[in-house]
Amino acid sequence: MRFSILVLDDQVQYGRSLDRALRGEYEIVLSVSQAEAREKLTPDICIILADVCLNESDATDRKGLEFVSWVRTQRPDLPIISMSAMDDESLESAALKAGATKFLRKPIAISRLKALLQELVTRKH
Repeated sequence: MRFSILVLDDQVQYGRSLDRALRGEYEIVLSVSQAEAREKLTPDICIILADVCLNESDATDRKGLEFVSWVRTQRPDLPIISMSAMDDESLESAALKAGATKFLRKPIAISRLKALLQELVTRKH
């Protein structure tokens, strides 16, 4: 059984690289905006990977956290991994406070990501 992961990241290339890295094991659903991600959050989605900052030209942007908070109201038990390339120590605590299950700094080691995904899928099912 392949599990579906919703990836919310404004950097299309990053989403595509995650898709290539995880393709055989997971079905990846890519979205670049909160609105698109909300539309793609179907019952088949079993994990979310959400970038904290969805506008890399705005250092104060944390719209990915708004999405995490919204998901918590829709699907309280859905595992969410927040991620960011920003070197800001407050992002991890903000992500966890918004409802993220885990927080990872970009670039993410694929082996670490695969292990975390396996752990979350096993715990959920």
